[in-house]
Amino acid sequence: MNIAPAKNANSAPKTRRALLSHLWGIGLECNVLKEGPFYAVMAGGIISATHIRAIDDLSFNGWAARVNDTLSLTKHTRRLSAK
Repeated sequence: MNIAPAKNANSAPKTRRALLSHLWGIGLECNVLKEGPFYAVMAGGIISATHIRAIDDLSFNGWAARVNDTLSLTKHTRRLSAK
């Protein structure tokens, strides 16, 4: 499968596959999960609830920001546990 970021990152993804192809294409190691009625982002071993009910409620950039927030939380948690 050819993984490439979306041509228009401000548009909304239509499918989970398109979203993951975009996120992986820009170098974000993550997964998007369905948790009950909501979608969640899993990155760095942490699942972050989004309160998003439809995959196209956020743009590709919005989802990337959500993944980066989760990755930042992961790094912060690891720093605290190392102390």
